[in-house]
Amino acid sequence: MARFNTKSVKARVTSAVKSTGRTTRTHEGGRGHLRDARSELFLLSVANFVSQQTFYETGDRRDDRFAALVRRLAVEDPEWTAGLLGWLRGDGNLRTASLVGAAEYVKARLDADATGGPTGRQVVASVLRRPDEPGELLGYWTSTYGRAIPKPVKRGVADAVRRLYTKKSLLKYDTATKGYRFGDILNLVHASPDPAKPWQGDLFRYALDRRHHPETAVPPEGARVLTAHRALMALP
Repeated sequence: MARFNTKSVKARVTSAVKSTGRTTRTHEGGRGHLRDARSELFLLSVANFVSQQTFYETGDRRDDRFAALVRRLAVEDPEWTAGLLGWLRGDGNLRTASLVGAAEYVKARLDADATGGPTGRQVVASVLRRPDEPGELLGYWTSTYGRAIPKPVKRGVADAVRRLYTKKSLLKYDTATKGYRFGDILNLVHASPDPAKPWQGDLFRYALDRRHHPETAVPPEGARVLTAHRALMALP
């Protein structure tokens, strides 16, 4: 005898996206429902490619709305917001939105002098997962808030640098087209080499030399790929 597979069975519909119960008018005058802040931020985040125009909303307006929601929830609900930003960069594979969100998370909590919940340092480090992303985040921060970089950003970037900077990443991402080279980032955040990576100190020194003294920079001893690359670039 069937207990569940019957003609009268109905699916139980649940969703983490919730409305407030209040109604409003859509862009075209139709009836709309206002969502709570978490639902609004989630739906915007998963479709946010930053600075891109949409049919009903300009890129700048979407960016401002995203930043405002992150700043609000970074203070009101930091655990959830930090989790969302980490998920966006990880399973969500949305790089730019998560970097912008992490910067706005730090800014909001500094402005509000908030102390509870995940730290800005933790959130920044959690969204930096590719070696070129520390420079991306610093580029966003300085272009939005100026050259004064707060400690949570510096320390979060430094944590990521120790995890991400390798010989291969130096060749792939430390290029002259970048505004922030590896050496610039090391100077800004004062990252110390990872004690578990004895080769990283020499790599950091080489990254600094490549940036400030490229003509005389010498690859670390034993770094065959870096040595071969320098020899190749020296060919006429």
